[in-house]
Amino acid sequence: VPQVINTANYVYFQAFGHLSSLRGSTTDLARYHNIVIEELLNLHRGQGLDLYWRDTLSCPTEQEYIDMVNNKTGGLFRLAVRLMMAVATKNVGMFVFHNLSSFPSNALRTSHRDYTPVVNLIGVYFQIRDDLCNLQSDKYSAHKGYAEDLTEGKFSFPVIHGIKANPNDRQLLNILQKRPSSPTLKDHAVAYLDKQTHSFEYCRSVLGELEQQVRGEIRRLGGNAALEKIVDLLSKYD
Repeated sequence: VPQVINTANYVYFQAFGHLSSLRGSTTDLARYHNIVIEELLNLHRGQGLDLYWRDTLSCPTEQEYIDMVNNKTGGLFRLAVRLMMAVATKNVGMFVFHNLSSFPSNALRTSHRDYTPVVNLIGVYFQIRDDLCNLQSDKYSAHKGYAEDLTEGKFSFPVIHGIKANPNDRQLLNILQKRPSSPTLKDHAVAYLDKQTHSFEYCRSVLGELEQQVRGEIRRLGGNAALEKIVDLLSKYD
């Protein structure tokens, strides 16, 4: 574990080193660094919440979970897209900073294009889909293991729905607390989510709504065949 943490930190600084190779003025380079710092902070806030809920056995609300995902998963997507927006010479996007006073007003580009909303939607869509596949997809299990989120004690989207759907029943909480590695308890939790609380069905309905929002946002931005094909692939989660 210490070696992994050290290697990850090393890669962070490698990424910062590559920022200086991007084109732009001194002000532009400062903007690039600000984007990376903002999104890395968001990522760690999201990861911190995820770990806190797991370690304290505290079940978040769906909205709290989505907010966390916007930081943890969405942050990675936004980091790449915001940097591309920053160096773009065509279809220049709008930059959004938490602290606009850090930069002079003439350093901000204005435009009719802002790609962050579609990226945020894709981040939430991707994570909820991943949560669902982790618990009910045979293909996912073959590649990453069966219901590993339960072994990690993770409050994934279907698990949150299952707990909130029947708050007086602590079965799922007890299983998460045990962090099972054998199939027996995992099978019980999966069956409970499927047959008792219908959480998988609920996840599919949420994913359907998110998919339509993603496709609508892509159309609003002028369409993108490659991105639409990715959404087509993501829409197959059984």
